[in-house]
Amino acid sequence: KAFVRTAAYNVFRYHVGSLAMGAAIIAIVRFIRYVLTYVENNVKETQSKVVMVLFKVVQCCLWCMEGCLRYVNKNAYIQIAILGRNFCSAAQAAFFLIMRNAVRFAVLGFFGWVMRLIGLATIVVATAFTGFVLLESLDPTISPIVPMVLFVLFAYIVGCSFMNIYALSADTMLQCVIASEEMKLPDEAIPQKFVELRSYAEDRTNGGKAVANATRE
Repeated sequence: KAFVRTAAYNVFRYHVGSLAMGAAIIAIVRFIRYVLTYVENNVKETQSKVVMVLFKVVQCCLWCMEGCLRYVNKNAYIQIAILGRNFCSAAQAAFFLIMRNAVRFAVLGFFGWVMRLIGLATIVVATAFTGFVLLESLDPTISPIVPMVLFVLFAYIVGCSFMNIYALSADTMLQCVIASEEMKLPDEAIPQKFVELRSYAEDRTNGGKAVANATRE
């Protein structure tokens, strides 16, 4: 079945506004940061430490805000893909979904970061090693410095793109599992792999509650 073609059609037919809304929010926050940076550079001539500290605090707050908005945006887009909501309701649903399942998202975020780091390092190292072997086999007299720098640069770009897709897929699967739990979908309505993941998650949750109850007793 043409899942990719159908999904692309649905995005451009129904959700272009949602994509633009999420991008506009990030762009506005980043524009404010750039304006504050410009003003801060001009105010440096006043040599006022209080003003400079205030600018640093505001810049830090805006940086944290941009990071949080990026994370909520990503999960909002996942909600849009799963349930077909508009951006505002999807962002709200994603925020409360994260709050209700903070431990799951934290664990997935940590192990996902580790896997992305390992995957990126593997891609870069493997590409650099293969490129070096090919250069040596073609012409050992050529200096490998410039080609190796290019190999590492392009491998890093491709590796980041690939591992970002992996991270987005992992987040999407987690939200699908949680959605199937909260909506209480029957096993026949969801893929078998999600059934197994949901059963595993329920067993872990019930096991944790049993241990907690035994500890209290």
